[in-house]
Parts: sequence; structure tokens; C-alpha cells
Amino acid sequence: MSEHFLPRRPSAVAPRLFALVALGAWLGCAAEAEAPEPELLVSEDRFRVLLASDSPSAADQAGELRVTVETTGGWHVAEEAPARLDLTAPATMAFEPAELRQSEVRAKHENGFEFVTKLFAEAPGGGVAQGLLKFGICEDDESQCVIVRRDLTLPIDVAFEN
Repeated sequence: MSEHFLPRRPSAVAPRLFALVALGAWLGCAAEAEAPEPELLVSEDRFRVLLASDSPSAADQAGELRVTVETTGGWHVAEEAPARLDLTAPATMAFEPAELRQSEVRAKHENGFEFVTKLFAEAPGGGVAQGLLKFGICEDDESQCVIVRRDLTLPIDVAFEN
């Protein structure tokens, strides 16, 4: 007895699945491309400070400014030392809030933390904000803890969407 196999009808699901996967990959790449690359503001043996910002899309819209502290070289964030960041915006920009405290820290963990504030701008263009950053770090073996205080210069470029 011979068996006869009919060729299978091509599935309509496979091309659709492929299209969805390709679209997802493209959207993922597009989202990654839009994410700003953090700028290194301070790099020392014990820590580094990074800056990233998303421009507001228009004068009446808020963007975002992120200042990230990452410990390095056998140091960690001191839980008992409150972190703070005081910002002074250039004349055509504003931060809300401009004084960030422990309660505004986002994503705090043993090896770092991030301050996030809203960024407003009257018009597209560049400017330089000033900041005072204060936080505590300890050596991993707890033999030494220090309060770090650094003046920051934060270059900011704003480009409204058309």
C-alpha cells in the first residue's frame, strides 16, 4: 500500500509572524536610537557622574534631565547619607524641581542612583546649567565612608520636534 502525501498549503501565519517580529525589531532599534547616550560629567576612582536629557517637544512640553551616579572601584552608595542635587538653569530653561532630594531619587541601588527632573525650554538651543551634587559612599569593606560634594557643569541642547 502506498501512501500519498499531499503538499501542505503554505501557512498564512508564518509570513504574518515574520512581519510582526521584523516590525518589533525595527521599533526596538528605533527606540534605542532615540535614547540619548549619557555624557560623562565626572570620573574619579570611586565614582562617576553621567548626564542624559530628552528635549521637550515644544515650549509648553516637558523634557527630562537625568543625572546618574555610579560607584566604582570597591565603593557603594551609603544608605544613611542623603543625596541631593541643586540645579540652576540657564536663562531660557527651567527645571521642575530644581532642588532634588532623597525623595526624588529614582532607581537607587547599592552601586548608584539617578536623579530625574523635568526640563522646560522657551526655545530650541543650547545652554549650560550648574549643579551642586552631594551624596555619601563607603568602601565595600566599610573601612571608610565619605561625603562627596561636586560642582557640576551640565551642557544641555534643546531641539523641538517639527
